[in-house]
Amino acid sequence: MKNRILQGFGIILIGALLVVCFVQGLVMQWQFGSTLDATGLYMASFALLIIFRKLWKDGGKR
Repeated sequence: MKNRILQGFGIILIGALLVVCFVQGLVMQWQFGSTLDATGLYMASFALLIIFRKLWKDGGKR
């Protein structure tokens, strides 16, 4: 039971981080025209997406 709660919390946390990274990348690219920083944030959001999918699939198997 405790594992399931922690996994759900992890999914919510990583999902929120994913959205924040992606939106921050969009804002930086739009406001400052800084594509290098935005690219780093897009790569971070892509890595978070991979982790999110793994957690989501593992949660569905149990």
